[in-house]
Amino acid sequence: MQRPLAYRFQKALSKRYTQHGTRHISILSLLPAVLVPPVVFGGLVISLWMYKCAMMVLFQNKIIYMPGVPLGAKRETLQDYKHLFKGIQWHEHHNHIATSDGKRLSSVTATTGGSQAGKKHILVLYLQGNASSTPPRLPYLSTILSTLAKDKTTKYTFLVPSYRGYWTSTGTPSQAGIERDLSAIFNHLETAPQYADTEVILWGQSIGCGIALKGWADYLRSFSSSSGGLGVRVTGLILETPFVSVPNMLRALYPQRWLPYRYLSVFLWSTWDMAACAEVLGRGGGVRVLVVSAGMDEVVPAGETDEVVQVVGGAVGRERVRSVVVKGALHVECAIRPQGREEIVRFIEGLSDVGENSCQKKTPFQ
Repeated sequence: MQRPLAYRFQKALSKRYTQHGTRHISILSLLPAVLVPPVVFGGLVISLWMYKCAMMVLFQNKIIYMPGVPLGAKRETLQDYKHLFKGIQWHEHHNHIATSDGKRLSSVTATTGGSQAGKKHILVLYLQGNASSTPPRLPYLSTILSTLAKDKTTKYTFLVPSYRGYWTSTGTPSQAGIERDLSAIFNHLETAPQYADTEVILWGQSIGCGIALKGWADYLRSFSSSSGGLGVRVTGLILETPFVSVPNMLRALYPQRWLPYRYLSVFLWSTWDMAACAEVLGRGGGVRVLVVSAGMDEVVPAGETDEVVQVVGGAVGRERVRSVVVKGALHVECAIRPQGREEIVRFIEGLSDVGENSCQKKTPFQ
């Protein structure tokens, strides 16, 4: 009589002989035949689970940083979006910023406003999120610049650099590498004559918020033991759809304890932890902060904004932080929606008015 399939499967797995004829007994042979298939299947599932965890750790930079998304993003040009620039002239600077490890960063700039003599100069340094490239972001930045152009007393410059590996910049993105990029960008702001006597506003979007804070904190730390004054004077921060840190996001997005992702946060190479930078921000003087969150954010979980406000407010003073929610906006739509755009313009104009000798001037939070 033919043996059952489970029995034959067990025998095939458990009986092995060496060339000397010594028998080896598998652990499976100790189990009842009926349990062998589910044990083998369970072992396969666990092996695949561990393999996936290992791949996520090894290739995490490919998951976090996505300069090629959507397909063809790195090949986009300013000309592709020129018809949406609303008359703003953007200038491309190819690989003109050199980092300490030999990478070359590209950027674009645009300047508008300030037709009167003795005009004030405000530079907005825009730091993008983790996906796509620079050109698709310029249409909505152009809309904001065209609104600011109505101010004849202040000149506004937008500087939009591309991190290493993004758009036409060389290298491969990582936190360690992007930290070097920010160091090179701040050095560029210090030494470029066109940015002398400017007030700087840092504008980060999504992961760019953590990048902005980390870059500025590192810059402030570099002057902590120096007798010289700060070459780059940051007066404002715009944090668009921020989150406290990458590990925080990982745990918030995957709260289920049976999923592997929340346990992988200890293996992250990129953390962009705002809380770790916050204690240094008070050294930057009277900086004001605008936190802009999306009402229908599909990426950043609810509650992250409140935590960001608490962290940043604890460093610079809660009265210096304004938090707004753009109703109906998705993660990348805050600056596109009229409400978000108006809040950002009002904040920038308010910072340009601070210190002016007019009681009619607006403050950033008026």
